[in-house]
Amino acid sequence: MKVVVQMLEQDIQYGTDAMQKLDLYTPASSNGRSLVLIHGGGWWQGDKHKEMSTAARFVDMGYTVAAINYRLALAATNLFPTQNRDVLAAYQWLIAHEPSFTAQNIAFIGGSTGGHLAAYLA
Repeated sequence: MKVVVQMLEQDIQYGTDAMQKLDLYTPASSNGRSLVLIHGGGWWQGDKHKEMSTAARFVDMGYTVAAINYRLALAATNLFPTQNRDVLAAYQWLIAHEPSFTAQNIAFIGGSTGGHLAAYLA
């Protein structure tokens, strides 16, 4: 598979917490659609970087992809609904700051915890 990425911007801050960062993958030739890719990890582990190959596959199909981190649920901190709020904050940041992301062309995907968070925002 040949992946043609026009630009990759890493660790863009979408909130005030150190975990609230996203990576933005921009295709060389856009299909006009965008995806928010949410990692899994049982609420307490994982990172957006583990989704790089998935992001690359979608970029190869012309999607603009934002792979996001969210605050992990560790011990008694960042419990539900923190992660839901983080996904919503990332969505709002993307709509406000990235022209490739509009309410009409965006989809949310993820596996495991990321799938739950995607369904929440839907």
